[in-house]
Amino acid sequence: MTALGAWIWLMHYVDISYNVLPAGYRDGFPWQWIWLHFACLAFMLGIIASWFLMQYASAPPYPVRDPRLIEAMGHYHPVPTQLSGGELDETDDLHGAPQHGSK
Repeated sequence: MTALGAWIWLMHYVDISYNVLPAGYRDGFPWQWIWLHFACLAFMLGIIASWFLMQYASAPPYPVRDPRLIEAMGHYHPVPTQLSGGELDETDDLHGAPQHGSK
């Protein structure tokens, strides 16, 4: 989805450049100033990227206090509960628990 968004943004810029910029240059495009277009694009991308990274760093990317986060990530972590009698050795009766003692 990100690639598609970048492609749409780039094509929009090319379309606007093709339709608007020629009206400003009656004698042809001044190629010595082409670097200015790329500098403006780099400046805008830098501003957008820095804003995105600041917003991304302000909050965790996943729910921190989710009690089933480890399970949702596909990992198994035996936790002593009332169902298992509070002992880590008795977790093998739970569904999906690895077998203890077999190597």
